[in-house]
Amino acid sequence: MSTCPHCGSGHIYARKFGKQTCNSVGMTAGAIGGFAAASRGAALGASAGLAAGPIGSALGGIAGALMGGLLGAVAGSQTGSQIGEQLDGTVFDRMACHDCGHTFNP
Repeated sequence: MSTCPHCGSGHIYARKFGKQTCNSVGMTAGAIGGFAAASRGAALGASAGLAAGPIGSALGGIAGALMGGLLGAVAGSQTGSQIGEQLDGTVFDRMACHDCGHTFNP
């Protein structure tokens, strides 16, 4: 088990700062991109679906926008997590001490 190089305490934890931050940013960006792409597709589907009636066209457009946003959020979150893991330990310190707050790499 590692100890804090600053105070010698054994009460340390993994920060995962890069992974958590990039996960959130990627999820938000993916959701926005997914909604935007789905909205364009929903508009095309709505105009093509007029033969089925306005209610079917509207429901299809809403469902498409929601699915696009969710799928975009998942893809963005996974990509962000992978990028964040690469940043942890290189740009951001991996570990932190509960006792003194010092951050460090093991």
